[in-house]
Amino acid sequence: MPCSMNKRGETVAPAGEMYVGSYHLAARKAAFALCGTENHPLVLSAKYGLLRLEDRILNYDLKAGQAGTVGADVLRRQAHHLAVSGCRTTVLAGKRYAELARQVWADLHHPLAGARGIGDHLSYFAAQYGAGRRTAGIEPELCPQALRPTLEAGAAAADRPSGGTMTYTPDTATVRRLATEILLDHTRDIDFMSICEAITDTPDSASLDTHSLEALQSAVYDAVRHATVHISWPAEAA
Repeated sequence: MPCSMNKRGETVAPAGEMYVGSYHLAARKAAFALCGTENHPLVLSAKYGLLRLEDRILNYDLKAGQAGTVGADVLRRQAHHLAVSGCRTTVLAGKRYAELARQVWADLHHPLAGARGIGDHLSYFAAQYGAGRRTAGIEPELCPQALRPTLEAGAAAADRPSGGTMTYTPDTATVRRLATEILLDHTRDIDFMSICEAITDTPDSASLDTHSLEALQSAVYDAVRHATVHISWPAEAA
């Protein structure tokens, strides 16, 4: 499962307490639901690599693909140390994290490959931890009450509107701010999924259901793609 851009305010905390983003929490619930007693759910951190939930880490601000992202050699050593280098591996994250993990497990299973957007990711996660799935070991606090509407929304495709227009219209100022942050943060090619992953863990997304979240992500993607965001660079020193 991936790490989370949204983190607790503490300087140091166990990974299981540090990561509080809604996407991470949904992926974590799905991971535990899929795991049997012999399996090992791990977090793939852009900075620290493979983590157990009890591993204590420093707070950080880094996304997969940015300068400083954990390297293949470190990941391979960690996988060997954790005795999982020969395991059959499933990645519950976007493609950038799957690309990182593939440096260790070339034949990994990535069920989210080809997903149309973040709504497909959340629907897949919800299907894993929904009714009838085993969720032993999931503490209630892993899914704070304030995040539950976002995590549970859109569990079934039948719940999605089959036509018409969405009732949610993203705020223009919010769209421009998020698009600007993405343009400034990314030093590589930006695609729709990278935008989805960046937005899902922001405070702006915490109160939105799946359909509204998809509308926000589409609006930000359009803003980035059509260069409608204007960045005011600091004036150069004389």
